Amino acid sequence: MKKLVMISLAFLMISLTGCGSVYSGKMYEHSAQSADPTLTFSSDYGYYTKFWINSDAPAEQRLCKNTDEIGFLLYENSIFLFDKPMTNLSISVESDKEITITGTTYGDGSSCGPLEKAFTPEKNKNYLIHYEKAGNYCRMNISEKDSDTEVAARQVASCVK
Repeated sequence: MKKLVMISLAFLMISLTGCGSVYSGKMYEHSAQSADPTLTFSSDYGYYTKFWINSDAPAEQRLCKNTDEIGFLLYENSIFLFDKPMTNLSISVESDKEITITGTTYGDGSSCGPLEKAFTPEKNKNYLIHYEKAGNYCRMNISEKDSDTEVAARQVASCVK
């Protein structure tokens, strides 16, 4: 019984960490300029919400292998020893270039996503990417952080493998 529990936990840990994911496996890197927009991430989910970014091509032409990991949010203590609460996540991105943000969440006995939205961040603006619980559904909203104005982001299909 103990061995079965350990095998089940190992399988779950591998699936949550993205092993075997179609994405690049690389962490997102950007040398920020002073006018570059900032993206801050939040989630209604207390457990694991993970985000990726692709700025390589227009949303309809992007390849999964060029999608880089941003990180994850984890507001509550996890049963997984390797995950400590991570309550702040933000990055800088290049302005005036379309990006695609992907998000997914696990926990509370369910998962939601991946959800993918594309938009073009503008210079000197700050954005909030919020993963929202909406009854039995989830959605990802993008708004200007300072004015709370929703951004014209479009839902896009999954990346090309």
